[in-house]
Amino acid sequence: MKDDSAVSALDDLTSLMMQVHRILRHRNAATMKGVGVSILQLHGLLAVREHPGMTMKELAEQLSITSPSATVFIARLEEQGLLLRTHDRVNRKIVRVTLTPEGAQLATRAFRHFEESFRALFGILPVSEQEQLAHIFDHLIRLHSQTPHA
Repeated sequence: MKDDSAVSALDDLTSLMMQVHRILRHRNAATMKGVGVSILQLHGLLAVREHPGMTMKELAEQLSITSPSATVFIARLEEQGLLLRTHDRVNRKIVRVTLTPEGAQLATRAFRHFEESFRALFGILPVSEQEQLAHIFDHLIRLHSQTPHA
């Protein structure tokens, strides 16, 4: 069992991270309003931008949605001309997703916007604190990737 100070620090961290998330979500929602896709859809486009040819299953896992939800999600983006679905050449049961030129353009625009939001939020910190945060986030990501999750 963790001591009370560790529990209190984690409670504080939870609250602070939720506040930072709200700030970023508000910035992103306001700026990306009117592009014709939801924030979740933008995250999907960004995931495919980062991993071209990823499977529908991988995309669903990346977005923490079910495979049936991913199918509906992808169909909407495909109808908008932003994504393409193709069957894997080796295993036809596997469906891969790639960005269309329009989807790539929107994903790049969204990435630049998200990057600007992060720069605006974290850029006011001294460089040493930015480096500390980058180190902490990198460490968390590495620990997370090494730990099995349910």
